[in-house]
Amino acid sequence: MAALSSVKRAGFGRRGAQRAVAVLGVLVVACAATGAADASDAVKRPHPRRAPWMVTVTVQTVPVLAHVRFTFDGAQIVTDSRGRATYTGSHDFEEHSLTLHDAVINTKHRRYRFARWSGQRDPDQAFRTSVEGLPLRADYTVTAAFSARYPVTTSFTDQHGTPVAAGRISSVSVRSDTGSRVDVPPGRTVWLDGLLPVFRKSVLTTRTISYSLQSVMVDGTNTVDAGKQRFTPAGSDQAVFVTQFHDLTISAHDAVLAGAIGSAAKVTMPDGKVRTIPFGRDASATLRGLPRGHYAVDVKAGGLTARQEVLLSKDRAVDVQVIGDEDLVGAAGLLLAIAVGLLFAGRTAARRAAGGTKPGGKTAGKASKRVWKKPWNTSGRKAVETTDDTAQEQLVAKTDQKSRRLLPRWAAVVEADGSPLAQAGEATRAGTPGKAGTEPAPSAKEDALHHARLPEAGDMAEEPPGESSDDPSPNVSSEKAGTSSGDSDSDNAGEPSGEKAVVT
Repeated sequence: MAALSSVKRAGFGRRGAQRAVAVLGVLVVACAATGAADASDAVKRPHPRRAPWMVTVTVQTVPVLAHVRFTFDGAQIVTDSRGRATYTGSHDFEEHSLTLHDAVINTKHRRYRFARWSGQRDPDQAFRTSVEGLPLRADYTVTAAFSARYPVTTSFTDQHGTPVAAGRISSVSVRSDTGSRVDVPPGRTVWLDGLLPVFRKSVLTTRTISYSLQSVMVDGTNTVDAGKQRFTPAGSDQAVFVTQFHDLTISAHDAVLAGAIGSAAKVTMPDGKVRTIPFGRDASATLRGLPRGHYAVDVKAGGLTARQEVLLSKDRAVDVQVIGDEDLVGAAGLLLAIAVGLLFAGRTAARRAAGGTKPGGKTAGKASKRVWKKPWNTSGRKAVETTDDTAQEQLVAKTDQKSRRLLPRWAAVVEADGSPLAQAGEATRAGTPGKAGTEPAPSAKEDALHHARLPEAGDMAEEPPGESSDDPSPNVSSEKAGTSSGDSDSDNAGEPSGEKAVVT
């Protein structure tokens, strides 16, 4: 009320005095609240001259490993059964260091190797065993990751479960799912990576590694299918692999006579080695337990060797066909018989073409290829050529008149020498009786034509152009054209029309 009276005396009205009092009240409340807040802060925050609060740094191993030693600013810390170690110190603004002492840890069934840090603040120090510049202002965790290797012992069987001796296997190769290829000694223990730390999205974890079988080499050939058999070292320390081994049965027979042949077979292995296998009583040989692959089988009989390629992917029986000495002799005899037959057939065909005779000796139906030439006529024109006896008879019949015309001229030439033609002429004039009293005496013309000279080798001539040797009627128009009609009439007078001149 005193404040209100003083306000009124200052010249404010009643309403204005109430407002002023309200403002003063608000200011007093605000000042009281601010003082209380400052008092609470003074209790929570230590005074710079007071002792600082404690900060804890935790070190965790992945995977969980016990008894791993670290040092933080020279103070040793060791992981417990949970793989955890801690360091607690006063808050400060200094830089601190963390060092791993057990970077390699070997046990009976595991081999651990330090891989990297996580949560160390500086990425350039992620793969070092000692980390510098760690703060100590608030609680945080640093992770130490390890890779793990596991022992694996390999063993091998065939597809039937029969164990395969490790001594037969030359090499074994496996491939991890990370892409690395590892050669595994057959039948012995090998340490393989089983766990691998993976840092992804600021989180560090481990991943289990698996392997696939790539090859098992036996006698130079791979006995497994690559990538089909897998194993995990972290899951088991025994890896059993199934390989492929098969039987090969070999026999041989004659390619022509189909009988058993040969006494042994030579088998070329995939690595190039050669094995000789003798045939048994059943004329066959069997190789058991061969690794699958490519083989070559050779069987020798006499002077020849037969080879057959075999791709062994299951049990197989191979029958090799061989050409023996008896087959060679038989083939040679057959070829000789064919050659002799062709020779005789060729000679027979040549004789038929040259002589115009059938195999029985009879005259061929068609005209032969012999060409006969008549003597030159008195006019100097070349005689007409004939091709066989029938054609020549036709020619003589057509030229009968020509022959009768020439007969007196031939007789006049040979009478002076006492030739057979002259004698025939005298006999004709004397009227000599025919032979044996049954045949009339030949006329002078017939006798002259009978004793006319036969064609010599020089008289053989080719057929004139435009005429065919198969034509039984040669063209005689040229000779007839050279003879006058008067001579022809005079020569033909008194001669029978059916008389023919025979040329032998």
